[in-house]
Formats: sequence, structure tokens, C-alpha cells
Amino acid sequence: MGNLPKHLTTMKIANHITIGIVCCAWLASPVAGAGEEMSREPRPGEKIEPTKIGDEKTTQLLVGTWMHEYKLGDAYEVKQTYTFEKDGSYSCKRNSVSRLHGREYDREESNVKGQWTVRDGILTLTPTDPKGEEDSLYGRFTAYTIMKISDTTIEWQVNWGRSDTSPAVKRTLTIDTHKRVK
Repeated sequence: MGNLPKHLTTMKIANHITIGIVCCAWLASPVAGAGEEMSREPRPGEKIEPTKIGDEKTTQLLVGTWMHEYKLGDAYEVKQTYTFEKDGSYSCKRNSVSRLHGREYDREESNVKGQWTVRDGILTLTPTDPKGEEDSLYGRFTAYTIMKISDTTIEWQVNWGRSDTSPAVKRTLTIDTHKRVK
């Protein structure tokens, strides 16, 4: 640690330890929302396949408002709400908060509107209203493999093979569960 004063060396070590603890907690803990697993990594050997109930039934079940919450201890939380309309339009409101040492250091809010379709069990979202968004996805689309859907729950994962996104960001993502908002 070179010629740093002792108190700065101690702070640097403490910060590295804190970051290590947060990362270990994140890797070791299941993500929970209200006592339920709302995000998870795919299980070893799990094949991500679309639901077999058919596009018409999936489309009927999808109409409505769905919420997803993700918490990483006290360090990070996100709440995302999708509303899917019968006319094929959707809106998504996302709020996230990041904290370090119990203090908030970043808060983000975003609202996206667009069009949605279901084909072969794949939900495609195409943003159409970039107003107010700095890094807009206007004209791009993201596809999700709907693995399970019912009156109360949706489970999906991003389907990079059918998404219009840069190969640089393609990676394994969590499987997210959304609950219907009544």
C-alpha cells in the first residue's frame, strides 16, 4: 500500500472487505421478494423452453398489470411494473435504488411505452415512445421466452436469439417471475 498514511490504508482495506462481503452475499443468497423467489439463475442443465399452452391463450393471460421485485440485501432493489393492453400496447415503469454502507448513492426511474406481440411462446417488446429517455431503445426490440404463465404468475427469460441487441451484451440472464397486480 506504499506511502499512504495509516488511516487511509485502513480505509482502503475496509472498503475492499466491504465490497467483497457484498459480492459474496449477492452470489450466495437467493433473491427474494416478499418471501418468494422472484429472480433466479437457470438450474444446471435447465432448458429454457416456451410455454406449450399456445399463443392465443398466452396473449389472453398476459393482458393486465404485472410486477417484479428484486432485492439484493440492503445494497440494491428494483421494482418493475408492466401493463399489457388488449390493443397490443404496453408500458413499463422501473424504479431502482442502490445503496452503499446504508446510504443511497443512486436512484433511477424509467418509463417505457411500446407494442407487444406473442409468437411461438416468445413475447416481443418494441419501445415506441422514447420521450424523456436519454439512452432510448426506440425501434429496437427485446424478446422473452415465456416459460410459464397463469392467471397469477409469469416466468420468463430474455431470448437473445430473437432479440435485436448487440452481441456484446448477450449473456445468461436470470429467470424472472412477475406477479399479477390486482
